[in-house]
Amino acid sequence: MRALRIIVIVLVTATASAVHLAAAEATATPTFRSLTSANTGLDHIASLTITVPSTVVDGDVLLLLFESSNAADPTGLGAWTKIDSGDAGSSLRGQSFYRIANHEPASYTLTYSTAIHINAVMMDYSGVDTTSPISAHGVVSLDSYVQTIASPSMTGVGPNDLSIIAYHARGVPVGVWTFTPPSGWIERIQGTTNSPNNPDVGSSIVEKVGAGGSPSETTSIQVTYVTTALALRASADSAPVARLAVSPTSGQAPLPVTADASTSTDTDATPIATYTFDFGDGSAVVGPQASSSAQHTYSSAGTYTVKVTVADTGGLASNTTTQVQANPAPTNLVGNPGFETNTSGWSPLGQGVTLTRSTGGHSGSWCGQLLNTGSSSVTAELNDNSNWVTTTAPGTYTVSAWVRSASSSNSQLTLKLQEFSGTKRIGIAQSKVTLSSSWKQISLTYVASTPSKSTLDLDLFVQRLAGGSSFFVDDVSITLG
Repeated sequence: MRALRIIVIVLVTATASAVHLAAAEATATPTFRSLTSANTGLDHIASLTITVPSTVVDGDVLLLLFESSNAADPTGLGAWTKIDSGDAGSSLRGQSFYRIANHEPASYTLTYSTAIHINAVMMDYSGVDTTSPISAHGVVSLDSYVQTIASPSMTGVGPNDLSIIAYHARGVPVGVWTFTPPSGWIERIQGTTNSPNNPDVGSSIVEKVGAGGSPSETTSIQVTYVTTALALRASADSAPVARLAVSPTSGQAPLPVTADASTSTDTDATPIATYTFDFGDGSAVVGPQASSSAQHTYSSAGTYTVKVTVADTGGLASNTTTQVQANPAPTNLVGNPGFETNTSGWSPLGQGVTLTRSTGGHSGSWCGQLLNTGSSSVTAELNDNSNWVTTTAPGTYTVSAWVRSASSSNSQLTLKLQEFSGTKRIGIAQSKVTLSSSWKQISLTYVASTPSKSTLDLDLFVQRLAGGSSFFVDDVSITLG
């Protein structure tokens, strides 16, 4: 008779309501991220604070499902939208709320006018249609003690919508009491307050993709109940939002760059899967790949369009572009920078100092060698006897050379640039480097004091170069920028 009585009560005296909200068919299923829960435990208290799930991002949908041991609404939920509320007499109210996440606080507090038992769960979902997040909902309640909890039927649940049922209950346990969820549903959480031999409240929350009918749960003790059900409307899958930054955006060729699409976003249920980079110079496309960045070097001057295509796991994609300017290398004013065929334009200075070509250049096959053929230390100097810059111009001159010694040494080489007006020196710049057996670059910059009225004289020298010692010079350049 008891089983028959339960069935009759559920079908005849239970109060229920259901709502169907129409919307276009969606293609992606809402995805559960995480949840938090809180309850009053052993005590009757007038307020309960529940933390916001740490996984939440703006645009997610938050659900707040809770029950209390009196038929009253709490304050503190002004930013939330009520979905359903139901009472089982005056000693149990079950409620469901939602909100679209937007700069969420750390927590929310439910405040009642009297001390009561409260049990609450906050759930975070992505991939929900935020323009109309609830496609169907309903509530059913029963103010009689039973061990089978019914749920409301919902119509209009889409095949990709997510049905969620919260079985809110109140009972008088002897020890711990539990719920048994319906077969085929995922139970996300169950929990109760805990004041043995006194009325307690608790809930079990289950979910299932698509319409799941109106399944029942059973409990380990006799309870009264309120069951709230809702369906989260699936968001129509959208393509990722592609974003691209390239660094640097300009420079002298050959120009190495890094393309970074890591700020691209896809907030629905089909996240970003791959990135494909086209650097716009006819080179092979990079990707599709999981990495959000790629490197490339532009060998020639030009303006190039870099494109990234970002695709999600659902096969949708978007792209964006940005430009890179690879500038031509400035003209080298040195007519014989690398001694590849001869030593013309250069002269050795210093007693017993010779200039010859030597194999093993910095970039090419040859370099210039300054050798002290004597037995005593002298200042050994390499001079541009023809003055590569015979008439100065406005702008900044950059002078550079690669140098080394025949073996490890502590000899110091000086790079010196002098400006002359006739025979009068009117300006000078110098840079120094300690030589070693490895090639080292030395450089300086200089702005002519009387452009178009002066000339520049270039020297590279080592003071007190020991007899029989030498140093090497290669890839000398003078550019004007």
